[in-house]
Amino acid sequence: PKTCAEATFTCGSLDDGCGGKLDCGTCKSNETCETSSGPNHCRQDTPYESCAKSGRVYCPGYGCYDACN
Repeated sequence: PKTCAEATFTCGSLDDGCGGKLDCGTCKSNETCETSSGPNHCRQDTPYESCAKSGRVYCPGYGCYDACN
């Protein structure tokens, strides 16, 4: 079976090639596991993602708020 290291995955899950799934880890609280381009890897949250994690919205130029007016 494949390993996370062989696939260069640092987060998320990976099919091991033998019918199983591997847990390749999680990211820090201010990071997101990027799964759409190449091997899964941790990247810094965008302002939109940071606000969403706290249940708020990102208002460009202002920061995180309950709503943008």
